[in-house]
Amino acid sequence: MKFRKVYLSLILVLTLAIIGCSNSTDTQQSAEKVSSNVTSSSNQEVAQKDEEVAEEAVPTFSNSSTEDINWDTASTAKVKEAITAGIDINKQDDKGRTPLMKAAKANNVGAVKALLNNQADANIQDNQGKTALIEAASEGNNFITELLLDYKADVNLEDNSGNKALDYLEHSMSASKLSADEVEVYSRLKKLSK
Repeated sequence: MKFRKVYLSLILVLTLAIIGCSNSTDTQQSAEKVSSNVTSSSNQEVAQKDEEVAEEAVPTFSNSSTEDINWDTASTAKVKEAITAGIDINKQDDKGRTPLMKAAKANNVGAVKALLNNQADANIQDNQGKTALIEAASEGNNFITELLLDYKADVNLEDNSGNKALDYLEHSMSASKLSADEVEVYSRLKKLSK
């Protein structure tokens, strides 16, 4: 692919050099026509290669599972494609974690929104009793914590240690670095907790 681009660029440069050396209008028109054809075919080849690469890069989810996707960094488009293909968005891995938990912990807003919009269960608990809300709160991911609260995540679920999302949020907040967003999320979570 790179060799072909270099080769076509070289032809284009040589064609332009011929144009510069020639005073003849006919030669100039012929060179322009060659240059146009080279550029046109080059653009078509590049576009075709780009399409082939894009097709190779997009995984097929028909036989995939949730383990085939890196939920920390998965794009919204990739998540939507997986959902459309029928992937089980509430499937738990060997540690009991769901895609929503993984995306919430990693602060992957696009993936969290796509999963919640497609009825991902925000109240599933992993082997340690943690939920997506607890994961988001423990990492200080305020926007995702707010999203999960908007989707009625249960604020009173406790993990195996007896801690709730509020406990984790309190722990993750630094007293010297409180932002208005942190105070707002904390106040909302505290108000909703029993």
